[in-house]
Amino acid sequence: MDRHANVKHYYVAVGNQDSKLPTVLDLLLALQSRPLSIGIVCGSRDGLDKLAQSLQTLRSTEIHILHSDLPAEERLALLAEFQRRIAEPEEAAAATSLLELPECNLAAEAQNDSGAPTIDYVHQALYGSPSQPAAAAAANTGTTQASASTQPVSRKQRQLAEVLLVTDACLRALEEDSAPLNLPLLIHFDLPIRKDAWLRRLGWVLGSKAQKGRSSGIAMYCIVAGEAADFRIVEGFLASGRIEVMPVQVEEIFVQ
Repeated sequence: MDRHANVKHYYVAVGNQDSKLPTVLDLLLALQSRPLSIGIVCGSRDGLDKLAQSLQTLRSTEIHILHSDLPAEERLALLAEFQRRIAEPEEAAAATSLLELPECNLAAEAQNDSGAPTIDYVHQALYGSPSQPAAAAAANTGTTQASASTQPVSRKQRQLAEVLLVTDACLRALEEDSAPLNLPLLIHFDLPIRKDAWLRRLGWVLGSKAQKGRSSGIAMYCIVAGEAADFRIVEGFLASGRIEVMPVQVEEIFVQ
């Protein structure tokens, strides 16, 4: 029996590596109205550092960073702090009700002036037809922004989202030293083309939330033009053999 059978899998295609950062930012901006706990896994320390720097600009979002260069005691202390924060009642409540999220234009990265392939080009390479969500998103150029406040507010009032950034190398150590996180959303910033790495990400980030069928975890994959072969490998890990394109309306992925 597939212990990850309840996980929903979606992909977002972008034209080049540089477009992955703003795409993830768009997603997190859309989720700021109903913050939740998110795990983002990077294949390298370099990718993690660039992503962490970009995410620091987000309001109402706490970024937690784990990598294998940190001493083991420091990694576990940082992880314990992340787990403490996501266990707080207001965060747990936010993670269970996700039906009123604003629009997120994840496919807008199809527009680029450098001649790099567009999302439709990537979708064509994968499935032989243009992506309807990508085409629909081309007409939607707005980006959801978090509202700023001039008055100081408490963490409770701000409803902070908690985002954990971690590398595959660090995950191998954490898997041995800590229990699964049971988060609702896993973002594969880089494709996990080894099945053991893919299983480790699902098992540790989504954990028993997916395994016990209490709630469907969600896994999102960022793919770049030229990664069609690697994407096929990852699809082969799934019993269904297919990863669906992320809807333009991000809230649709949270509807049971």
